[in-house]
Amino acid sequence: MSVSDEEFQRFQNQLVELKTIKYQLEDHNKRLTTENVQLKTQLESFEKDSINLRLPAKLSWKIRRTAGRDIDEVLRENDALTHKLHAQEEEFKLQNETMMRELNEVNKHEFLFSEIYSNNEALLIDDDFDRSR
Repeated sequence: MSVSDEEFQRFQNQLVELKTIKYQLEDHNKRLTTENVQLKTQLESFEKDSINLRLPAKLSWKIRRTAGRDIDEVLRENDALTHKLHAQEEEFKLQNETMMRELNEVNKHEFLFSEIYSNNEALLIDDDFDRSR
């Protein structure tokens, strides 16, 4: 069985392509291996550092206090706080409505006073005009 020159050339080209791909993959593998080693080293360093870290006293107390609490207790506290918030919102709405009514009343009085003042001023001008004749 003999191989033609064309087939031989095609096989040669395929071989070159495959070797090129192989070298690229080997290079990529080396880079990933190096990166993996660096990340493992960094992780070990972080783990050593985290062992040396201590929680601040306040935070540690809060974590211990919360960890021992019952879920039902937390839910009850949440409900109580939610109820308190709603009550404060209602109180705020009521105060806001009351203030708006009072503001409208003050504006109404201010308008009436300005009308009365304008009318009185017009009467005074008419009176002065009549006296000057």
